[in-house]
Amino acid sequence: MNFIATPINILLHELGHASAALMLSSEPVYIDLALQPQSKIFDIKFGRLRISFSWRNLFFHSGLTHYSGVTSIWFHRIIILSGILVNALVLILTLKFGARYANSRLSACILFGIALNCVILIISNLWPRVARIGKESYETDGLLLL
Repeated sequence: MNFIATPINILLHELGHASAALMLSSEPVYIDLALQPQSKIFDIKFGRLRISFSWRNLFFHSGLTHYSGVTSIWFHRIIILSGILVNALVLILTLKFGARYANSRLSACILFGIALNCVILIISNLWPRVARIGKESYETDGLLLL
């Protein structure tokens, strides 16, 4: 179930960053789910937001949100925390509705997979470290908050 839950949770996480960046800046925001420009298959553009997808990372397991035009350190922290808050909101909603609507073992397993994936993403994003994807490296949200 992780092959479905992970891409959805990562996309929601990056959309959390992007929505905060769009509110706090007048500059364009770019969500990179490709992470390898040579394998990019298409972009989707919604106003000032552009999302890039890759064929190599079709079931993406990471993403980056690029933004500029934010001068306040507190605005940066709000943008960084917004992705994690979206994952926490998905976790709360999954637990709330899962307890009410999980009427079969399959639906309970799916909801458990989504909730577990949310917990893993929250912890891995708050962990202050440099993550590596292939030859590329980037700082996690936890390291950026420090």
